[in-house]
Amino acid sequence: MNFNSDMLHWVLCILTTYLSVISYSQSAGQNNKKSRLPLFKDRHPRNVSVYLGERAKLSCHIERLGTRSVIWRRSSDDHPLTIGLFTFVGDTRIKAKANKRTNEWSLIIEDTRLSDDDIYECQVSTTPKIGRNVRLNVRENYKDGAQVITIATSNEYVVIGGPVFIECNATGRHNYATGAPEPPPAITWYKDGDPIDSNAETGVLITKKNDMKTNKLISTLSIRKSKKQDTGTYICRSDTEKKDTDSVTIYVINEANDNVKRSGTSVQHVRSASQKTASAAKNAKYISLVILSLTMSMVYRTHLLNWW
Repeated sequence: MNFNSDMLHWVLCILTTYLSVISYSQSAGQNNKKSRLPLFKDRHPRNVSVYLGERAKLSCHIERLGTRSVIWRRSSDDHPLTIGLFTFVGDTRIKAKANKRTNEWSLIIEDTRLSDDDIYECQVSTTPKIGRNVRLNVRENYKDGAQVITIATSNEYVVIGGPVFIECNATGRHNYATGAPEPPPAITWYKDGDPIDSNAETGVLITKKNDMKTNKLISTLSIRKSKKQDTGTYICRSDTEKKDTDSVTIYVINEANDNVKRSGTSVQHVRSASQKTASAAKNAKYISLVILSLTMSMVYRTHLLNWW
């Protein structure tokens, strides 16, 4: 069978059109398939920082997830941490959390450790896999807790020759990296900025005792017979990185000159004496006015009776 040029032209046109339709159908199918893939949205931070021991929450927002599973894994490890809401590691600090209403999937890490510092991937079980990285930074500071150093004294005002007694407590922090309490820090004593130690000549005695139950170091500074020069600000300072401190000011006073009175071993200012005197004078004034008023009333009545 012989093809003339017109017939060949029509055959080529039909073949070209057919191939174009096939190519378009395949391309449309691929585009349609891509449009059905899960979509990550930037609605959560991709760089998260926490202090050692704090709770870390890493989140990703995924739309069009369908029946697929969300996988959280460390970039440095091939094994998943969580798949869906199931945890696949033996670390009880780690769990997954989902809010399907907001399309939010989160990885929760309680009591963070330095070893948790890493890049984490929020991944969807597709072929090929798609995901979003979140960086977790664990700072090497201890979680703030109760005050490390506390200082107390039975009395800030001491009569010269009387005893001075100051107690300082240093509490050990909880180490969130190891999960165990740290021993309490050492304590250094200062007076008006100068370090002080036990000294028989000056009469200053410093003692230290560890309380295992409360994980505290109790240090006491005592002066059996105080002198005027013992007046000043006493500071106890821990040897922690932050150098936690607490202070108290002691006043050594003369009983007669400073108008104070002793009650047992304590010394109190008699600040109320002048107030009591003023109050008594005020009351006496009122009494005098009442007596004067009654006297004038009696005189008036006497004169009135005589007149009648």
